[in-house]
Amino acid sequence: MNRPHWMIWSLPFVVALVQGSCAKADDLTDPIEILKRADAAARRVKTVQYDVVVETTGAFRTQIERAEGTFLGTGYVDGFPEKYRVDFTLTMPGSPIPIKLSLGTDNEKFFLVDHQSKTAHEDMYVGVQGPTGRGVMQGLLGEFHHPTPFDDEINGRSHELIGSEEIHGEDCYKVHVIYIREDSPDVIWYFSKKDYLPRRRVDLHTRGEMANSRLIRTVKNLVVNPKLAPDCFKLKVPPGYAKTDEPAPGLFEEE
Repeated sequence: MNRPHWMIWSLPFVVALVQGSCAKADDLTDPIEILKRADAAARRVKTVQYDVVVETTGAFRTQIERAEGTFLGTGYVDGFPEKYRVDFTLTMPGSPIPIKLSLGTDNEKFFLVDHQSKTAHEDMYVGVQGPTGRGVMQGLLGEFHHPTPFDDEINGRSHELIGSEEIHGEDCYKVHVIYIREDSPDVIWYFSKKDYLPRRRVDLHTRGEMANSRLIRTVKNLVVNPKLAPDCFKLKVPPGYAKTDEPAPGLFEEE
């Protein structure tokens, strides 16, 4: 799936040359078939939990150098998980101190906790998370929640299987997709050969101010359909923190 915010061809002999000795006899060689299996696997995900690392190159590094954290989410509403909780640590350019944030919603109230200022922002509107909340959500993989997770990829302009690579112990297919939308970045997807769920997404920006920039999202410790505690998506204000319904301030330059 390729959203604006947050020649189909296959040459088996080229794929064999690229994959070399890493290819196994039962490996798939058709990138469209891999994408279809990924789409089917993602549609079976109702709830997901994972650790994620976000890395950047080029123009992205003027905004953020690195982010890592945990995500738990379920459902889908208006382009985002219906309920979610994110705990992130952000490394910003020129800042020696990482920024720790927690944000989420139980589909009734939204919150963002700034652990530096010890402030919990909560309100019934998503705007209380501020632009920083929207930026953090863009670092996640929405394909685990979207009702048509890989339609844009299956119907893309170009697909190429460019090899295999191990991601945190998972042997993965690498599929390069060029989308129909000309303003969309190319993406290299890494799909586990066991369950066909994504373990990495690399956005390759080749045009305009973002040319030669990459946004890399890597998933590990993936758990599909975990059991949920009744209050896991509700705000829990840590001792000594202030609480407000004012929107959280922004962290990024364009905000």
